Amino acid sequence: QMTLAEFHSADASRRSQAVGVAGSFGVETPGIAAALKSAAADSDQKVAQHAKMMMRQMFQKQKEAAPQDVRMPNEPSYQGKPLGEWLKMRHDGWELSTNAVDALRQMGTNVFPALLARLAYKDPVFNLHDYDVSMEAVGAFISLREQARPALPALSGLMDGDDQDLVLRAMLASLGAGADAVPCLMKGLTNRFPDVRNEAANNLTGEWSAQFPEQRKQAIPFLVKLLNDPDQSVRMNATNQLKELDPKAAANAGIK
Repeated sequence: QMTLAEFHSADASRRSQAVGVAGSFGVETPGIAAALKSAAADSDQKVAQHAKMMMRQMFQKQKEAAPQDVRMPNEPSYQGKPLGEWLKMRHDGWELSTNAVDALRQMGTNVFPALLARLAYKDPVFNLHDYDVSMEAVGAFISLREQARPALPALSGLMDGDDQDLVLRAMLASLGAGADAVPCLMKGLTNRFPDVRNEAANNLTGEWSAQFPEQRKQAIPFLVKLLNDPDQSVRMNATNQLKELDPKAAANAGIK
């Protein structure tokens, strides 16, 4: 109770100290989770950032101590195993095993709502994105390749949202669809989040797009526009990508 009271102190340094002390309690301690979520919106930026960091640390610690089997409503199954179990069957990184891909294909279009829900999933305590759950969904969409094409409109729709993490992962999830993913990446080039614009530029000019030369040409005018992007890292990335992809267009844009 003393710690919770300090969250309401008029002194920002005391509120930040309360955030640090809160981390020594378990997430199930009454009032702790709510206090940290409130502090994450604190008017003092340092307090807010401290609270966000503390919630992430506590969330990760809880996951490591007691891994949870996350399941979405109406999640499909195959051969008696729910979707979540199949998504754990991966090679290095997030690429699904051959057996897991076959299982998802057998589930048909029923698998898309569950994968989309996993992509946007947040833990019920701190309302934080669960990186593992969402990246499993990204890996599943990519591993399904052309069979994931019917999900592209929904993934494109998620890119219109206000959540940068979700926007970025929705765009990445489209990559398995090959050339059909290009509209999502083009959309990413004009997204309001710098990280999304950067990632879209990387994919449209890198190894992934090399197999689609005609579609890659469509990105050049957008890269030229990114040379004047308000974000410095985006401008630098666009400069480097344009020089490598189309030296003539780069020269015309004044890049030496």
